[in-house]
Amino acid sequence: MHLFIIGNGFDINHGYRTDYKSFKKYLYSHSYPILGIELSQYFPSEDSDLWNDFENELEFIDFEEATNFFVGEFTEDMSDKEWEREYSRNSGLLDSFKEAPANIYPALCQSLSDFICEEYNTHTPKQKKYFESIFTDNSVFITFNYTKTLEDIYKISEDKVKHIHGIAYHHFFSKDDYVDQGFEEPTIIFGHANTMKHEYDEIDADEYNAMMPNRCLKNMNKQLEKSYQLELFQEVIQNQNIEIVEIIGHDLGIVDEPYFKLLNKFLTKDTIVNYWLWNEDKECEKSNKLKELFPQKITNIVFYPEEK
Repeated sequence: MHLFIIGNGFDINHGYRTDYKSFKKYLYSHSYPILGIELSQYFPSEDSDLWNDFENELEFIDFEEATNFFVGEFTEDMSDKEWEREYSRNSGLLDSFKEAPANIYPALCQSLSDFICEEYNTHTPKQKKYFESIFTDNSVFITFNYTKTLEDIYKISEDKVKHIHGIAYHHFFSKDDYVDQGFEEPTIIFGHANTMKHEYDEIDADEYNAMMPNRCLKNMNKQLEKSYQLELFQEVIQNQNIEIVEIIGHDLGIVDEPYFKLLNKFLTKDTIVNYWLWNEDKECEKSNKLKELFPQKITNIVFYPEEK
């Protein structure tokens, strides 16, 4: 069997602008309110590292600090009237911040789905001959993408493609519907890997107060931890004679390492693992990563052919 592992770089190679920096622009130009506070306000726009590796960085965002600018300050020289005004404003914020942890994951997934769908429906790429030539009847695909590029552009049969993290669908509710009804159950899976093995504490009831309303957000990172689909992944690869693995468009980042470590257990010493690379400057880095993920396997770096 010829197994293809497909990541976001595959879609980008076909002209889709589905990188996280493009998603940032989308998020800051569209409305996804969580009880009156826009979803984008929870993510620091000036943090370039965040938007370079958004999924992984979700683990490290200090949501309390990121929302401090919303919260009124109390000083000794404030008049009673000023103090009451700030307290009243913070009390209103408290209700929003209480609801935010339960709503941020479906809101984020929905915004990401809408972004992917908008970009996907804007372009109609052509097949790449070098992919067309290696996609054979003996091929099986595991895609981490939320698009149906394989099925729509290359006419790959749906039973040959496993969307390990789901498929993006547009949400057709209006902005007011989001406020009144909340966000629907996500159709995609997204999140960080909890690489630091945080043991997230429950927030005590006495931390829900109008003096520091955004204290409710101190462990919101817990809500954004990825739900791994390892059993689904294993169903595809178990009891298979995998002769060649082609990893195309995946950065081999830490968020998805559990999948590759599981895959390695089902490969023989004769299995060939090819990693497709566009940037020659990263050859050494990716070669070392392949050896780490697939020890004692035959690993190769394959550079994308020039388009004619």
